Order: sequence, then structure tokens, then C-alpha cells
Amino acid sequence: IELPESIINPNISIFDVLGRKLNLETNMESNRIRINTGELKTGLYWLSLKSGANYKALKFIIDK
Repeated sequence: IELPESIINPNISIFDVLGRKLNLETNMESNRIRINTGELKTGLYWLSLKSGANYKALKFIIDK
């Protein structure tokens, strides 16, 4: 996932559709985030990025 320039070194959280926070391995590379989704089941998830006053929420779907 590529980050907007306004989000620098964000706090990354991932939630399932029921709002439960998941503990997944994430790696930051420059302005990109790599998420290990191998443990996720088919479904809808939310990625929350917070950096200072900037906040971005993105939804993504896993389809296995």
C-alpha cells in the first residue's frame, strides 16, 4: 500500500469487520507498507494509519 505524503511513520492498525484489532506483521519501506495477509480469512478489513494530526482509513478485501 502506498502512503500519501502527509502520512510519515504512521501508527498502523488493522481491524476486522467487527472492529477487532488484529496483530499482523507489517513492514514499512519508504512510503509503502507491506502487510503479511497470509493469516487472514476471506473478508473485509480496515487499515488505520495515524501520523500526528493526519489520519487515513482504508478498507481492503481478502478473497481466498
